[in-house]
Amino acid sequence: MKAFSASFLSILTAVFIFSGDSYLNAADDFSIDLNRISTEASGDKSGFNADISAEFGIPISKLEEMRLKFGMRDGDIYMACALGKIASKPIDDVIGEYRKNKSKGWG
Repeated sequence: MKAFSASFLSILTAVFIFSGDSYLNAADDFSIDLNRISTEASGDKSGFNADISAEFGIPISKLEEMRLKFGMRDGDIYMACALGKIASKPIDDVIGEYRKNKSKGWG
């Protein structure tokens, strides 16, 4: 999972930098990748939580809160943590934006 998440973070960064006018295609790619993360994580929640917690410094209790209280899927949790890291923003700020704009998607 760590190798996957590291490569996904690299791809995510590149998409943000080079997407330009093709942001709609990037949004479709995000959905596919986030669904894949959610599917993979469903087989090993504790492993997913441990990897995300270690990689992004987010307590497992916060990951569970994101899942239970805010209805975030594992792909969305990963995206929120990655964006927080890239933007140097606290996870609570990212969650707030996610909740306000959930209907618009990540793209």
